[in-house]
Amino acid sequence: HPPETYDGTEVAQKALSCVYRTGQRFGANHVIDVLRGVDNEKVRQFHHETLSTYGVGRNLEARQWRSVFRQLVTQGHLIADPEAYGALRLTGMARPILRGEAQLWLRKEVEPEKARRQQTKGAAALNRGDQRLFDALREKRKQLAGEGGVPPYTVFHDRTLHEMITLRPQNRHEFARLSGVGVSKLEKYGEIFLTVLAQHPRSAMDQLSETVSETLEQFRAGTSARSIALARDLGLGTIYSHLAECIAAGLLQVDEVVEMPQQGLTELEPLIRAHFDPQRRQLKPLYEALGGRYEYGILKCLVAGYLAEQAA
Repeated sequence: HPPETYDGTEVAQKALSCVYRTGQRFGANHVIDVLRGVDNEKVRQFHHETLSTYGVGRNLEARQWRSVFRQLVTQGHLIADPEAYGALRLTGMARPILRGEAQLWLRKEVEPEKARRQQTKGAAALNRGDQRLFDALREKRKQLAGEGGVPPYTVFHDRTLHEMITLRPQNRHEFARLSGVGVSKLEKYGEIFLTVLAQHPRSAMDQLSETVSETLEQFRAGTSARSIALARDLGLGTIYSHLAECIAAGLLQVDEVVEMPQQGLTELEPLIRAHFDPQRRQLKPLYEALGGRYEYGILKCLVAGYLAEQAA
Protein backbone atom coordinates (compact mmCIF):
# COMPACT_ATOMS: atom_id res chain seq x y z
CA HIS A 1 0.00 0.00 0.00
CA PRO A 2 2.24 2.84 -1.22
CA PRO A 3 1.51 6.27 0.30
CA GLU A 4 -0.84 8.54 -1.63
CA THR A 5 0.84 11.61 -3.15
CA TYR A 6 -0.32 14.99 -4.41
CA ASP A 7 1.06 17.94 -6.35
CA GLY A 8 2.66 19.90 -3.51
CA THR A 9 4.37 22.54 -5.64
CA GLU A 10 2.25 25.45 -4.41
CA VAL A 11 2.40 24.30 -0.79
CA ALA A 12 6.18 23.92 -1.04
CA GLN A 13 6.52 27.40 -2.57
CA LYS A 14 4.65 28.90 0.38
CA ALA A 15 6.82 27.02 2.86
CA LEU A 16 10.12 27.85 1.16
CA SER A 17 9.15 31.48 0.64
CA CYS A 18 8.23 31.85 4.30
CA VAL A 19 11.57 30.38 5.38
CA TYR A 20 13.31 32.92 3.14
CA ARG A 21 11.24 35.91 4.24
CA THR A 22 11.73 35.15 7.94
CA GLY A 23 15.49 35.33 7.38
CA GLN A 24 16.30 31.59 7.46
CA ARG A 25 16.81 31.98 11.20
CA PHE A 26 13.91 30.00 12.65
CA GLY A 27 12.80 26.42 13.11
CA ALA A 28 9.74 24.85 11.56
CA ASN A 29 7.38 25.65 14.44
CA HIS A 30 7.79 29.40 14.13
CA VAL A 31 7.63 29.36 10.33
CA ILE A 32 4.41 27.34 10.58
CA ASP A 33 2.96 29.92 12.99
CA VAL A 34 3.69 32.62 10.41
CA LEU A 35 2.17 30.57 7.59
CA ARG A 36 -0.97 29.89 9.61
CA GLY A 37 -1.32 33.53 10.70
CA VAL A 38 -0.88 32.82 14.41
CA ASP A 39 -0.90 35.92 16.60
CA ASN A 40 1.65 35.34 19.34
CA GLU A 41 4.44 37.20 21.08
CA LYS A 42 7.26 35.78 18.97
CA VAL A 43 5.52 36.64 15.69
CA ARG A 44 4.93 40.20 16.88
CA GLN A 45 8.46 40.52 18.31
CA PHE A 46 9.97 40.02 14.85
CA HIS A 47 7.12 41.85 13.04
CA HIS A 48 6.44 38.76 11.00
CA GLU A 49 2.74 39.58 10.88
CA THR A 50 3.73 42.18 8.25
CA LEU A 51 5.22 39.60 5.87
CA SER A 52 3.47 38.69 2.65
CA THR A 53 3.55 35.03 3.69
CA TYR A 54 1.78 35.70 6.98
CA GLY A 55 -1.44 33.67 7.01
CA VAL A 56 -1.11 32.23 3.48
CA GLY A 57 -1.17 28.69 4.93
CA ARG A 58 -4.31 28.89 7.07
CA ASN A 59 -5.89 26.13 4.99
CA LEU A 60 -3.56 23.50 6.50
CA GLU A 61 -3.29 22.32 10.08
CA ALA A 62 0.03 22.63 11.92
CA ARG A 63 0.37 18.84 11.73
CA GLN A 64 0.08 18.95 7.95
CA TRP A 65 2.64 21.74 7.68
CA ARG A 66 5.08 19.77 9.84
CA SER A 67 4.77 16.93 7.36
CA VAL A 68 5.50 19.33 4.48
CA PHE A 69 8.64 20.64 6.17
CA ARG A 70 9.87 17.15 7.04
CA GLN A 71 9.53 16.13 3.42
CA LEU A 72 11.25 19.28 2.16
CA VAL A 73 14.19 18.45 4.41
CA THR A 74 14.34 14.78 3.44
CA GLN A 75 14.13 15.70 -0.26
CA GLY A 76 16.99 18.17 0.14
CA HIS A 77 15.17 21.47 -0.46
CA LEU A 78 15.80 22.60 3.12
CA ILE A 79 18.42 21.87 5.74
CA ALA A 80 17.97 22.19 9.49
CA ASP A 81 21.01 23.54 11.30
CA PRO A 82 21.31 21.70 14.64
CA GLU A 83 23.85 24.29 15.84
CA ALA A 84 21.25 27.02 15.33
CA TYR A 85 18.42 25.24 17.17
CA GLY A 86 17.07 23.68 14.00
CA ALA A 87 16.91 26.88 11.95
CA LEU A 88 15.74 26.10 8.42
CA ARG A 89 17.78 27.21 5.43
CA LEU A 90 17.20 26.93 1.71
CA THR A 91 19.43 24.80 -0.48
CA GLY A 92 20.14 25.17 -4.16
CA MET A 93 17.43 22.59 -4.87
CA ALA A 94 14.78 25.01 -3.59
CA ARG A 95 15.40 27.59 -6.33
CA PRO A 96 13.58 25.79 -9.21
CA ILE A 97 10.59 25.19 -6.95
CA LEU A 98 10.37 28.84 -5.90
CA ARG A 99 10.66 29.98 -9.52
CA GLY A 100 7.98 27.57 -10.69
CA GLU A 101 10.44 25.75 -12.93
CA ALA A 102 9.89 22.35 -11.31
CA GLN A 103 6.98 20.36 -9.96
CA LEU A 104 7.13 18.77 -6.52
CA TRP A 105 5.12 15.78 -5.35
CA LEU A 106 4.49 15.32 -1.64
CA ARG A 107 3.10 12.44 0.35
CA LYS A 108 -0.25 12.66 2.09
CA GLU A 109 0.23 11.89 5.74
CA VAL A 110 -2.12 9.32 7.24
CA GLU A 111 -1.29 7.94 10.67
CA PRO A 112 -1.11 4.14 10.33
CA GLU A 113 -3.77 2.35 12.36
CA LYS A 114 -1.21 -0.25 13.32
CA ALA A 115 1.06 2.40 14.79
CA ARG A 116 -1.80 3.86 16.81
CA ARG A 117 -2.62 0.45 18.22
CA GLN A 118 1.01 -0.13 19.10
CA GLN A 119 1.16 3.14 21.03
CA THR A 120 -1.54 1.90 23.38
CA LYS A 121 0.00 -1.52 23.95
CA GLY A 122 3.27 -0.43 25.55
CA ALA A 123 6.41 -2.41 26.16
CA ALA A 124 4.57 -5.31 27.83
CA ALA A 125 3.20 -6.39 24.45
CA LEU A 126 6.61 -6.62 22.75
CA ASN A 127 7.90 -9.98 21.65
CA ARG A 128 11.44 -11.02 22.47
CA GLY A 129 13.05 -9.64 19.32
CA ASP A 130 11.21 -6.33 19.56
CA GLN A 131 12.06 -6.06 23.24
CA ARG A 132 15.76 -6.37 22.41
CA LEU A 133 15.39 -3.62 19.85
CA PHE A 134 13.46 -1.45 22.30
CA ASP A 135 16.24 -1.85 24.86
CA ALA A 136 18.84 -0.91 22.24
CA LEU A 137 16.87 2.18 21.20
CA ARG A 138 16.51 3.28 24.82
CA GLU A 139 20.21 2.76 25.43
CA LYS A 140 21.07 4.91 22.40
CA ARG A 141 18.60 7.55 23.57
CA LYS A 142 20.15 7.55 27.04
CA GLN A 143 23.63 7.95 25.52
CA LEU A 144 22.57 10.88 23.33
CA ALA A 145 20.73 12.54 26.20
CA GLY A 146 23.80 12.22 28.40
CA GLU A 147 26.03 13.74 25.74
CA GLY A 148 23.61 16.63 25.32
CA GLY A 149 22.93 17.11 29.02
CA VAL A 150 19.16 16.74 28.53
CA PRO A 151 16.50 14.31 29.81
CA PRO A 152 16.04 11.23 27.56
CA TYR A 153 12.44 12.10 26.68
CA THR A 154 13.62 15.27 24.95
CA VAL A 155 15.44 13.07 22.43
CA PHE A 156 12.40 10.87 21.72
CA HIS A 157 9.42 9.75 23.80
CA ASP A 158 8.80 6.04 24.34
CA ARG A 159 5.83 6.42 21.99
CA THR A 160 8.21 7.29 19.15
CA LEU A 161 10.49 4.37 19.99
CA HIS A 162 7.52 2.01 19.84
CA GLU A 163 6.58 3.43 16.44
CA MET A 164 10.14 2.78 15.24
CA ILE A 165 9.68 -0.86 16.25
CA THR A 166 6.25 -1.16 14.64
CA LEU A 167 7.02 0.58 11.35
CA ARG A 168 10.74 -0.26 11.05
CA PRO A 169 11.70 2.77 8.89
CA GLN A 170 14.59 2.00 6.55
CA ASN A 171 15.47 5.48 5.30
CA ARG A 172 15.11 9.16 6.14
CA HIS A 173 11.83 9.50 4.25
CA GLU A 174 10.21 6.75 6.29
CA PHE A 175 11.82 7.93 9.54
CA ALA A 176 10.37 11.41 9.01
CA ARG A 177 6.86 9.95 9.15
CA LEU A 178 7.19 8.89 12.78
CA SER A 179 5.29 10.92 15.35
CA GLY A 180 7.61 13.11 17.39
CA VAL A 181 10.15 13.41 14.57
CA GLY A 182 10.43 17.03 13.52
CA VAL A 183 12.82 18.57 11.07
CA SER A 184 15.49 19.25 13.68
CA LYS A 185 15.34 15.78 15.24
CA LEU A 186 15.40 14.18 11.83
CA GLU A 187 18.67 15.94 11.05
CA LYS A 188 20.18 15.41 14.49
CA TYR A 189 19.16 11.83 15.28
CA GLY A 190 17.72 10.23 12.13
CA GLU A 191 20.81 8.43 10.86
CA ILE A 192 21.82 7.37 14.36
CA PHE A 193 18.55 5.59 15.09
CA LEU A 194 18.30 4.19 11.56
CA THR A 195 21.66 2.51 12.23
CA VAL A 196 20.30 0.93 15.43
CA LEU A 197 17.25 -0.33 13.56
CA ALA A 198 19.44 -1.81 10.81
CA GLN A 199 21.46 -3.67 13.44
CA HIS A 200 18.32 -5.44 14.69
CA PRO A 201 16.59 -6.98 11.64
CA ARG A 202 13.44 -8.94 12.23
CA SER A 203 13.65 -12.72 12.16
CA ALA A 204 10.78 -15.16 11.92
CA MET A 205 11.47 -16.43 15.44
CA ASP A 206 11.40 -12.93 16.86
CA GLN A 207 7.85 -12.42 15.64
CA LEU A 208 6.41 -15.23 17.75
CA SER A 209 4.76 -14.46 21.05
CA GLU A 210 6.09 -16.13 24.18
CA THR A 211 3.28 -18.69 24.25
CA VAL A 212 3.75 -19.65 20.58
CA SER A 213 7.52 -19.87 21.08
CA GLU A 214 6.98 -22.24 23.99
CA THR A 215 4.73 -24.46 21.88
CA LEU A 216 7.32 -24.51 19.11
CA GLU A 217 10.15 -25.44 21.47
CA GLN A 218 8.15 -28.32 22.97
CA PHE A 219 7.01 -29.54 19.56
CA ARG A 220 10.57 -29.49 18.22
CA ALA A 221 11.60 -31.50 21.28
CA GLY A 222 9.29 -34.28 20.12
CA THR A 223 6.20 -33.59 22.24
CA SER A 224 2.93 -34.15 20.40
CA ALA A 225 0.38 -31.38 20.00
CA ARG A 226 -2.08 -33.24 22.26
CA SER A 227 0.54 -33.69 24.98
CA ILE A 228 1.50 -30.02 24.80
CA ALA A 229 -2.15 -29.05 25.18
CA LEU A 230 -2.56 -31.29 28.24
CA ALA A 231 0.68 -30.15 29.85
CA ARG A 232 -0.10 -26.46 29.38
CA ASP A 233 -3.82 -26.76 30.11
CA LEU A 234 -4.70 -25.32 26.70
CA GLY A 235 -7.16 -26.46 24.07
CA LEU A 236 -5.82 -28.67 21.29
CA GLY A 237 -7.16 -26.17 18.76
CA THR A 238 -5.08 -23.44 20.40
CA ILE A 239 -1.92 -25.51 20.07
CA TYR A 240 -2.64 -26.20 16.40
CA SER A 241 -3.17 -22.44 15.92
CA HIS A 242 0.31 -21.92 17.38
CA LEU A 243 1.76 -24.51 15.04
CA ALA A 244 -0.04 -22.96 12.07
CA GLU A 245 1.59 -19.63 12.94
CA CYS A 246 4.97 -21.36 12.95
CA ILE A 247 4.25 -22.91 9.56
CA ALA A 248 3.29 -19.51 8.18
CA ALA A 249 6.55 -18.08 9.50
CA GLY A 250 8.55 -20.84 7.79
CA LEU A 251 9.69 -22.37 11.07
CA LEU A 252 7.88 -25.67 10.51
CA GLN A 253 6.80 -27.64 7.47
CA VAL A 254 3.16 -28.66 7.25
CA ASP A 255 4.04 -32.35 6.94
CA GLU A 256 5.89 -32.12 10.27
CA VAL A 257 2.61 -31.24 11.95
CA VAL A 258 -0.04 -33.05 9.91
CA GLU A 259 0.49 -36.79 9.51
CA MET A 260 -0.66 -37.65 6.00
CA PRO A 261 1.01 -38.75 2.76
CA GLN A 262 2.48 -35.99 0.61
CA GLN A 263 0.12 -37.05 -2.14
CA GLY A 264 -2.76 -36.26 0.20
CA LEU A 265 -1.51 -32.73 0.74
CA THR A 266 -1.18 -32.21 -3.00
CA GLU A 267 -4.70 -33.45 -3.59
CA LEU A 268 -6.06 -30.99 -1.03
CA GLU A 269 -4.63 -27.93 -2.76
CA PRO A 270 -7.45 -27.55 -5.33
CA LEU A 271 -10.02 -27.72 -2.51
CA ILE A 272 -8.16 -25.08 -0.51
CA ARG A 273 -8.00 -22.83 -3.58
CA ALA A 274 -11.71 -23.31 -4.23
CA HIS A 275 -13.06 -22.99 -0.70
CA PHE A 276 -10.67 -20.75 1.25
CA ASP A 277 -10.64 -16.98 0.75
CA PRO A 278 -7.33 -15.50 2.03
CA GLN A 279 -9.03 -12.15 2.56
CA ARG A 280 -11.95 -13.39 4.68
CA ARG A 281 -9.93 -16.27 6.19
CA GLN A 282 -13.03 -18.33 6.98
CA LEU A 283 -12.40 -22.06 7.37
CA LYS A 284 -16.01 -23.23 7.50
CA PRO A 285 -16.49 -23.55 3.70
CA LEU A 286 -13.35 -25.70 3.46
CA TYR A 287 -14.37 -27.72 6.52
CA GLU A 288 -17.75 -28.46 4.93
CA ALA A 289 -16.22 -29.23 1.52
CA LEU A 290 -14.05 -31.86 3.20
CA GLY A 291 -17.08 -33.32 4.97
CA GLY A 292 -15.68 -32.53 8.41
CA ARG A 293 -12.80 -34.93 7.81
CA TYR A 294 -10.28 -32.60 9.48
CA GLU A 295 -10.79 -30.55 12.63
CA TYR A 296 -10.34 -26.80 12.41
CA GLY A 297 -6.91 -26.80 14.04
CA ILE A 298 -5.57 -29.20 11.41
CA LEU A 299 -7.16 -27.13 8.66
CA LYS A 300 -5.36 -24.03 9.93
CA CYS A 301 -2.06 -25.85 9.54
CA LEU A 302 -2.94 -27.12 6.06
CA VAL A 303 -3.99 -23.65 4.91
CA ALA A 304 -0.88 -22.08 6.46
CA GLY A 305 1.29 -24.53 4.57
CA TYR A 306 -0.55 -23.91 1.31
CA LEU A 307 -0.28 -20.10 1.65
CA ALA A 308 3.40 -20.32 2.58
CA GLU A 309 4.06 -22.43 -0.51
CA GLN A 310 2.16 -19.96 -2.72
CA ALA A 311 4.16 -17.05 -1.32
CA ALA A 312 7.51 -18.77 -1.84
